[in-house]
Amino acid sequence: MSTSATRIPGRAQLSRPGTWPVWVVPVLVAFIQVVGSLGAQRGGPRGEGAGGPPWEHGGPELGHTDLDALGFALLLGGPALLLLRRRHPVITVCATAAVTAVYFLRAYTYGPAPLALIVAMVAAVVAGHRLVTWAGTGLGLAAFFSLTALIGVPAAERGQDGPFPVEEPTLGGSSFVVGWALVVLVSSELIRMRAQRAAETARTRAEEERRQASEERLRMARELHDVLAHNISMINVQAGVALHLIDQNPEQARTALAAIKDASKEALTEMRGVIGALRAQGETAPRAPTAGLDRLDELLDRARSAGLTVEAEITGERRPLHAGTDLAAFRIVQESLTNVTRHAGPGPVTARVRIAYGEHEVVVRVEDDGRAASGRRVPGAGRAPPRHRARRRRSTVIQVLLADDQVLVRAGFRALLDAQTDIEVVGEASDGEEAVARARALRPDIILMDIRMPGLDGLAATRRIASDERLDGVKIVILTTFELDEYVFEALRGGASGFLVKDTEPVELLHAVRAVADGDALLSPSVTRRLIAEFAARAKEPAPSPRLNALTDREREVMALVGEGLSNEEIAARLVVSPATAKTHVSRTMVKLGARDRAQLVVFAYESGLVKPGWLP
Repeated sequence: MSTSATRIPGRAQLSRPGTWPVWVVPVLVAFIQVVGSLGAQRGGPRGEGAGGPPWEHGGPELGHTDLDALGFALLLGGPALLLLRRRHPVITVCATAAVTAVYFLRAYTYGPAPLALIVAMVAAVVAGHRLVTWAGTGLGLAAFFSLTALIGVPAAERGQDGPFPVEEPTLGGSSFVVGWALVVLVSSELIRMRAQRAAETARTRAEEERRQASEERLRMARELHDVLAHNISMINVQAGVALHLIDQNPEQARTALAAIKDASKEALTEMRGVIGALRAQGETAPRAPTAGLDRLDELLDRARSAGLTVEAEITGERRPLHAGTDLAAFRIVQESLTNVTRHAGPGPVTARVRIAYGEHEVVVRVEDDGRAASGRRVPGAGRAPPRHRARRRRSTVIQVLLADDQVLVRAGFRALLDAQTDIEVVGEASDGEEAVARARALRPDIILMDIRMPGLDGLAATRRIASDERLDGVKIVILTTFELDEYVFEALRGGASGFLVKDTEPVELLHAVRAVADGDALLSPSVTRRLIAEFAARAKEPAPSPRLNALTDREREVMALVGEGLSNEEIAARLVVSPATAKTHVSRTMVKLGARDRAQLVVFAYESGLVKPGWLP
């Protein structure tokens, strides 16, 4: 969006005199002074009460010295000195004042001769030399009046004899000159303040434009990062699924490879489009096609091939758009069609895409006639579990809910999990609100939760599910693209039982699902290292928590071993007890401390000082 000032057609825009070439003002002043003085010398209408410019009183009724070579030199000398007003304003105002004083001491005709001095005074004040100009004006007028009082002649004899036939000062004449000097000085101050405000406004506007441009580029860079990260993570998921299933289920592996191809193509297209919008004005245009409304037909065809009925209506004259505007319009249509596909509900749905090209804008409107999808499971929503699993006992099958805003990522995880005989995907969710609703309706054993989803994010959804007593047995594993520390700590404090990244190997993901279902906690190795480093950075000797008083010595010992990362079998071997006894101690410790799972037990062990960083072998 342009931030330049709007200009009204047909109205002339005059620039400030300060932006003119330095010689323009002196030429104008010289012309006015010479022509005006010649006119004043010839005189004008006379008689009492006659109107006209002030210099009419310098006519024959008031004596004056006719303009000679020196007079014309003085009239041109002042404007010539104005050429120095920008580099040397103080010298210019002093020299111009001297030239003007000599002109009036010579008793040449009154006229616009002081104009050069006025311009010099204004230039000096605007340049910041206020004190010098004010003081110099006062001292100069005092010196001029004192000199004319000594050498002046009566007004009737002005301009008759002598080298300086100037008239004696009068109270009225002196007051008139002082008044005009004050008017010039005050006007100069107003011009200076206005120029400062204009400069400050221009500087603020320029800084705001740079800030907005920087924020826009940063936003687009983040968008580029998200595009690449999400698509690469999806490609990694599908590639892992394909490698895992290529021998036992080649058809499913073929589907995963096709999804990789489509995702990589889409990622490249979006990356080129964002880079095109990031280009500064004047840069070489991209040589590859980018996402824009010129690819609208291709986008609509893809939506139709996915089973969606799409109607398009374009009004106005289609024309090339700015790269950023073109990309934004394309994204609006793309995201809208995706949302229609996800949330329009069951039954045939028709999407209507309307694009109207205006003179200065483009209006994009996408509507559908579908019903909003409810949180309940509807017939045909998702893939039904295989029949042979329905005959299994519920306790032997781990029921999983997938929560991710990317359809292809969910499809990849579903294909991987559905290939296992002891895991069943019972539902999917595309945002946090839907994940909470599906969790309450389906009560799965495990929820694989993404973080960055539209509406309610995965961390907030995790907190809701963990705080719901009706979902006490539901375990949550965060599975995300972005392995940020604040995500890790907030997820664990919110009640998550595990934290993995999407580039986790399929075998490790399957192990994580089974381990969390058995009551263990599981973190990716890099997350574990950073978690330990975070606790190591805290106080060396944290104060023991009063909540430890509720534990027996054996339970404290068990919690310390849990903090070291030992499983129930390893704890049993260390304490020389049975695994069932070790599991009982762990369960009692969790109940007394109010811990939801082993991950929270580990966090409490470190925070309470029961386990210190560096104890691990």
